[in-house]
Amino acid sequence: MTSSQIIVGVDVVNEGSDQGLLSPWFPQIHERIGEYPDEALNDGGFVNKKEIENCAAKGIIIYAPIPKPKDETREERKPLPKDSQPVADF
Repeated sequence: MTSSQIIVGVDVVNEGSDQGLLSPWFPQIHERIGEYPDEALNDGGFVNKKEIENCAAKGIIIYAPIPKPKDETREERKPLPKDSQPVADF
């Protein structure tokens, strides 16, 4: 819900990374407001391919920084041939 800029949840976890922690919020958000958000604004720590696919399956658009490629020869922002359509669209 980027247009409203409403924070809909907060949690403290003992994890070394935020990856994998975005989509578990959606059932809680749905319970609180009666629907899934159309958009989610996140820091780069939440972004991974599985989360992008989970969000796309629920019709949620993710706004987050695109991770830099680990392979320095690969062009930034270009999807890999094996990427799913939601990941390529991201």
